[in-house]
Amino acid sequence: MPRGPRCARAGRWFDPRIVAAFEPCAEDDAFWAVLENGEAERAVLALEPAARRVPLDKEYLDAIADAFGSVVDAKSPYTAGHSARVGHYSDALEWAAVRQHAEFTEQILGRISHFAELARIAAANHEKLDGTGYPRGVGEAEIALETRIITTADIFDAITAERPYRGATPVEQALATMRGHVGTAIDPTCFAALEAIALDEAVSSSC
Repeated sequence: MPRGPRCARAGRWFDPRIVAAFEPCAEDDAFWAVLENGEAERAVLALEPAARRVPLDKEYLDAIADAFGSVVDAKSPYTAGHSARVGHYSDALEWAAVRQHAEFTEQILGRISHFAELARIAAANHEKLDGTGYPRGVGEAEIALETRIITTADIFDAITAERPYRGATPVEQALATMRGHVGTAIDPTCFAALEAIALDEAVSSSC
């Protein structure tokens, strides 16, 4: 994006502080590499299986997918490169800093009027049904269906995607890992929908 138009919109479209923080990132090739690695596309595509089996307004699901993609993009100035380091985190302070991305998600999306309703839904994708998640530690009764779908898709993508500190996990192994967290971190209905589609596609691709 050209420097002139971006600066001209500061204060009208965008928070000037975010623009000021983003400009140095925009000049760093490594920043754009993070956004072009396919993570957002895989995560958004993983939302589709649940839509086929869980009653949900299609246009609303599309809006959630857009917001979720924006989360991946928007949080990068704050946590860019964390996936390359996450395998080596040992300090509680480092983990606390990484977990802030959930709060940043809500703050950033909440500034966009069209995303106001989706801000909390997207920010809650690290909450767990048993109340041990973050940032608020809410339980099953307070976690929206849309958030449960996002969480299921995000976990699946995180496990099956290749990371700098490990290789990609095969689909069947990833599903087995996720199965152990159904009912505590992962919604049973959303997982069943994902599992059915993922296994169908795995069989189709092997034929």
